[in-house]
Amino acid sequence: MSFLNQLERRFGWIAIPNITLYIIIGQVIVFTLQTFANYPMEAIALIPAKVAEGEVWRLLTFIVYPPMVWHPIFLIFAWFILWMMGSSLEQIWGSFRYTLYLLTGLLLTIVAAGFTFIVSPYTPLTNLFITTSIFLAFAYVNPNYEFMLFFILPVKVKWLAIITWALLLFSFILGTILGKVMILAGIGNFILFFGKEIVTGFKHRRQVKARRAKYEADTVSEDEPFHKCVVCGITDRDDPNMEFVYHNGKGYCEEHAHLAK
Repeated sequence: MSFLNQLERRFGWIAIPNITLYIIIGQVIVFTLQTFANYPMEAIALIPAKVAEGEVWRLLTFIVYPPMVWHPIFLIFAWFILWMMGSSLEQIWGSFRYTLYLLTGLLLTIVAAGFTFIVSPYTPLTNLFITTSIFLAFAYVNPNYEFMLFFILPVKVKWLAIITWALLLFSFILGTILGKVMILAGIGNFILFFGKEIVTGFKHRRQVKARRAKYEADTVSEDEPFHKCVVCGITDRDDPNMEFVYHNGKGYCEEHAHLAK
């Protein structure tokens, strides 16, 4: 029994069906309050110093921080994509594993907030990297799913994921210590859930490639003729009854045997 199966047997009660929908509803409420009642969204962001001052609700409320987009149409589109990806992962994994994936991302972000408290205590943390980890998981599970880029250009999600990984790597290499911590926290749940599978798959592909290369080499070796005339190129495969003679390591067919001197 796998480790995740053991966890599910013991802690299956933490599963929250349709958790993505609840997160989106929370974000819609916050966005509506901010738009029509001027509610300060900073009040729910994960600001380490504020948590230390007693505002512990921020350890959970940052998950419903709305996406930072400049137009409501794109905000609705972002929510739809999040719901689609989350629902797909929940359907594939089940409610427990998907909930565990999100909780792991949340806990890692909180751990990163602890480091942030030391370096920059008033830096706000949002759910951006948790959302990114959902996208990366979706792309890994459904690599050939197509998004309509700019609503007109079909692009397979695996290519978008490759670009995302490249940007994360670039940001990790050139970013600050705080940025590196945030990136590691953001992709930590992906690594925990898929790391072993990726490494195993890589090793398997290498073994398959090595076996294929050996097979092809053996096949080529078996197809090579045992005898070949250096003059006309005829082989024992072309004529099994052909007699060959050798001189100075060179083979000659019956027709050119007189040249073997």
